[in-house]
Amino acid sequence: MIWLIAAGAGGIGLVLALLRLFAGPTHYDRILAANVAMVMLLTISAAGAVASDRADWLGVSFALAFALIIANVALLKFFSLNSFQPRIAPEDGEA
Repeated sequence: MIWLIAAGAGGIGLVLALLRLFAGPTHYDRILAANVAMVMLLTISAAGAVASDRADWLGVSFALAFALIIANVALLKFFSLNSFQPRIAPEDGEA
């Protein structure tokens, strides 16, 4: 019964996060909404694993968590530098 409540709460949170993802005014709002959406997918996946007594769904949850970490680092680096490449030389005015 608890898994049903967790999946329902995850579904509601997922819908709200997707609304924020498409309506976010800045890139950082959209990144935060994508993080929340992925965490909600993790919650739903873990609740499904508990409900069906299948441990292999927990592997899916862990894979999603690792993908979330890598995507966060990549997106924040891209939006802070406007490139995936590191700066070779400092810009004017930087020490």
